[in-house]
Amino acid sequence: MDLRNQVYNWTVDDVIEWLVEDVDLPQYSHTFHNLAIDGSVLPRLVNSTGPLLVSLGIRNPVHKQKLSLKAMDTVLFGAPKKIHSYIKDVMLFMAVLLAIGISWLACVHHRYSQTQVKKMMKDLESLQKAEDALKKLSKELADAERNQVSMPHDKQEELRLFRHNSLCLKVSRVNNGEKSPSSLSREGSTYRRQEGEKKLKQAEEELAMLREALSEAENRLEVQQQLESQWSVPGELQVWLQLTHELEQVHYNAKRQAAERQLLAARDGC
Repeated sequence: MDLRNQVYNWTVDDVIEWLVEDVDLPQYSHTFHNLAIDGSVLPRLVNSTGPLLVSLGIRNPVHKQKLSLKAMDTVLFGAPKKIHSYIKDVMLFMAVLLAIGISWLACVHHRYSQTQVKKMMKDLESLQKAEDALKKLSKELADAERNQVSMPHDKQEELRLFRHNSLCLKVSRVNNGEKSPSSLSREGSTYRRQEGEKKLKQAEEELAMLREALSEAENRLEVQQQLESQWSVPGELQVWLQLTHELEQVHYNAKRQAAERQLLAARDGC
């Protein structure tokens, strides 16, 4: 009795839900809604030849029989129990896990792509710095070669002037040193002779120091000229420098192209 009372208390929406899910005749739901078929009308649906089914527009005898049997079962035994579908729950759970896994993989891939892009940018910056250093080295090499061409003439002119000035100074010091003792000896003064000898000795010491400095300077200039003469043979060295420059340029271009390809691949992966 309680089950039947529950069915009798159904609303129009409850009857339409029963018609769609339990009876499986959704094509008549619009008619049930228009005629306001609720739970109190369900016992009248038991009679398959009754006027109610005719007013509902159900002409198919199979549909009439099906609706009549379902209505009888519902009126006698109450509303059908809803069976909980564990399969749907499992499928829903698997779908949620799959969505979470796909989201996690997308996030990991995005982070990896960002890391690769940053690495490629650092490599490009390093390559740019290497290119700038290579250009600077090439410029310094060219400047050194130009200076090498003009250096020997300047050094020779400087050495010639230095030797000329040193020779003039040497002659002047010798003449001044010899004049003082000879004039003092002719005067016959012991004091002046001693004074002249002291000045002569001082002049000789200065002359010796000057000769030593001149000799050291000449040796230094000769060593420098020998080094410059060795350096001034740029033929083979220039070939090796040019070869090194070309190899560095090829290596740099290869690294740059590889970095650009990796950067494009990382951007496409994003």
